[in-house]
Amino acid sequence: MNDNGNTQEEKEEGKAATSSQICTSEAGECGKKVKNAEKKARKFSFDEIFKETYANARLRASAKEVARENVSDNPKGSCVAEELGAMSVQSKRSVERNVHHESELEVHSEVTSKIAVDDAVDDFAVPLPPGFTVDKNTQSPEETSQLQLERKNDGDEGDEFDDFGEGIPVVHLIPAACEAILKHGKKPVSALAFDQQGTGFTTGGYDYIVNLFDFQQMDVSLRPSRELIPCESHVINCLSWSSNGERLLIASGHAQIRILDRQGKQFAETVRGDQYLVDLSNTKGHTGSVNACCWHPLNKKEFMSCSDDGTLRIWSLDDFKEITRCINKQRKVIKTKNAGGKKAIPTTCAFSRDGKWLAAGCNDGSIQIWKYGSLYVNTTYLNRTAHKGPVTSVQFSANSEKILSRSLDGTMKLWNLKNFKKPELVVENLLTEYSNTDCGFSPHGELVFTGTAENVEDNTDGSLLFYDASNFELVYRINYPNLSCTKIAWHPKINQILVGLSDGSLRLYYDLTSSIRGALLCVTRPLRRARQKEVVREEMILSRM
Repeated sequence: MNDNGNTQEEKEEGKAATSSQICTSEAGECGKKVKNAEKKARKFSFDEIFKETYANARLRASAKEVARENVSDNPKGSCVAEELGAMSVQSKRSVERNVHHESELEVHSEVTSKIAVDDAVDDFAVPLPPGFTVDKNTQSPEETSQLQLERKNDGDEGDEFDDFGEGIPVVHLIPAACEAILKHGKKPVSALAFDQQGTGFTTGGYDYIVNLFDFQQMDVSLRPSRELIPCESHVINCLSWSSNGERLLIASGHAQIRILDRQGKQFAETVRGDQYLVDLSNTKGHTGSVNACCWHPLNKKEFMSCSDDGTLRIWSLDDFKEITRCINKQRKVIKTKNAGGKKAIPTTCAFSRDGKWLAAGCNDGSIQIWKYGSLYVNTTYLNRTAHKGPVTSVQFSANSEKILSRSLDGTMKLWNLKNFKKPELVVENLLTEYSNTDCGFSPHGELVFTGTAENVEDNTDGSLLFYDASNFELVYRINYPNLSCTKIAWHPKINQILVGLSDGSLRLYYDLTSSIRGALLCVTRPLRRARQKEVVREEMILSRM
């Protein structure tokens, strides 16, 4: 028992000694940790750092100022002054160092002092060679800078652009450097239109044919991708693409307007009115041939048309009925009247760019303008004697404050809506024999353009004319021997001009630098394998009686 008891006591003592050793070692480690933990974190005062930086900046600025003043008199002395200034900055910083962080701030002071010295060296002028004398007529840097400042203050604000010359000549704004010849048919082109994105265009003529041209599918042969005869044996009077490029309006000698999709298939048509009703506002559609049509520039579902029945009608695709595939009724009916209160036939119509105005040119030479959304009972602007012959085209300017008109009386006139009784500018002796002759503005409004017909008596050719919009001076002319210019379209995005001629041919003008896409895609594309021309025709439904 005693032996066992002693043994147990010895074991307990050994365990105690072992535990004491472990505690001692742990205590040592704990002591070390506590010792490291007593070290406080570094603290920075933003105010002190800001004051130190501000003081150093002032010292550096004063040193540079002294150096600049002594450059002209003694370059070497200025160098010494700058060095002294840099040394003063360094001494100032050494005084304000923190005692607890001496090692860290020493590195910082060395870097900052080096920066100060580098800044001083940047302003230091190279010493002159021995025996060199400065010309007294030479101006010092301070005098030169002062003279430049005086010139800047005395000069006008526009003088800074004098180095750029007088600007680009107006004629260079016309993309007519290159020409591509296309073929529509054998009869005069009476209608043409680009789509909104400039991916293609559509042409119509006296041969009842509508051709669809797609730049993505065309090759160097420049043939149309599809050929349509949508209005049977009626002349195509007008074509217009919607703002989203999904629908194509076709106005023809028929009383109904056809609406096609991009593939050339008929989507809808307008209803034909009752020609036996005396009051034309009670009919659901036109009763005479449609002379022109155009989409609203902001509303992709609304369009306007004018007809020989003496009315303008506003339509909407929301009235389209799937069963009849027809727009059953117009939204608004606008009657055009002459000076005697009788019916005047609108020959052309147009929306303003912002969609706030709509205008119509009539066969009596009058131009009538209404505010969009009004009751359309009375005109907002009216000029009964705008032209002496039927108006062939009207176009609004980009700011919707001016309107350009073309007539069969051989004149083109520019009107201001603020003074609509008298034209601002007039061009005369512009012969035309086609009731669809175009006029229009360039994309930015610097130019106006129109076409003329061939004059057999005077032996003059038809031509495409460009005038300066500010004074109507002729700036550019393109002649077509033994031909007449009938239709013109200038696309603003791709900057290309399409012209329709009296022999059924087309001219597409573009520039290699200012034009994009369009003809540039297809004039260099190799000729593809000859394929049969696609002709889209409506299916005939045959049934037994």
